[in-house]
Amino acid sequence: MRAHLDHISFLVKDLDSFILKKEIAQFPMGPIESFEDEGTKEVYIGPEGLAGKLLIMQAIGPGPYQRALEKRGAGLHHIAVSVPSTEEYIQSLVGSGWYIHPASLPLFTHSKCLFLARPKTPFLIEVFEQREVPACASFVEAIKVPTVREGLITSLNCAEIQRGDEMSLTIDGHTYSENFFTL
Repeated sequence: MRAHLDHISFLVKDLDSFILKKEIAQFPMGPIESFEDEGTKEVYIGPEGLAGKLLIMQAIGPGPYQRALEKRGAGLHHIAVSVPSTEEYIQSLVGSGWYIHPASLPLFTHSKCLFLARPKTPFLIEVFEQREVPACASFVEAIKVPTVREGLITSLNCAEIQRGDEMSLTIDGHTYSENFFTL
């Protein structure tokens, strides 16, 4: 089953400073929103109507994002993909090396959303069900991520997610390294 890139989430130390970077300020941006329940301030970056947007998040209170920032620092947090059936997609990943993150199990019962994790892989995969996945272009043309296990990325069956030696993403023909998101 093919997965479609929905968004790529980066944790940053200071959202307001990050969005002022000239390379980011040139792109269309949604409203900055705060979610006290999750302890985040966040904004989506990318043109309306395109998939594969950037989700830039700042931890502003206790919760999973604050813990991730303390544990791993700023950088890639998760890659979100949409699929027509979460259950069928997860079944297709059996034996791939991805594990369902236990903290996401309560989400699944009411939202058909799960997070996948892998030891020594410093990011998560968010999988959510969207019965009718729109066929549209992606703002982020490609994201390359390093993994320790061969085949881990290809098992996701999402063309924009590729294996690379270092994390980078390509937008409008320009490649940005993970360092761009950690400064």
